[in-house]
Amino acid sequence: MPTIAASADLPLIGTKSHVLGEPHTYLRGQWEEREWRNIPGPLYGANTDSCWVGRLVAPNHVTYEEDWGSEVVFRQPSNPHETHQVLSAARSDPYFAYACDGDHHWTLELIREWWAGRARLTEWLDKPNRN
Repeated sequence: MPTIAASADLPLIGTKSHVLGEPHTYLRGQWEEREWRNIPGPLYGANTDSCWVGRLVAPNHVTYEEDWGSEVVFRQPSNPHETHQVLSAARSDPYFAYACDGDHHWTLELIREWWAGRARLTEWLDKPNRN
């Protein structure tokens, strides 16, 4: 995604003096550790922190799972502004456990498997009192 490659000098949302920096320094999540609730696409969270910062800067894309408070990308960004928001959430994660290599891992078979289980995700998203 060209927006990610060219994002190093963008300001970190919520600060006045910090920039995102080089993506490889903070997008270090591992595919094998991704949270099952992440929607297919390039960006995902994998064993992120539980500081609950992601939704503050990317409320339309990031939520938290209830067991540990890990951050989940429930909607992939569709334009540069939304990508900037999700990257700011990723940069704010002290574990640097977001990643942007999902498109290298998602296969048609994995997407079909995810789609077949989407009722589980929908049920989770619709839970009352979910963060």
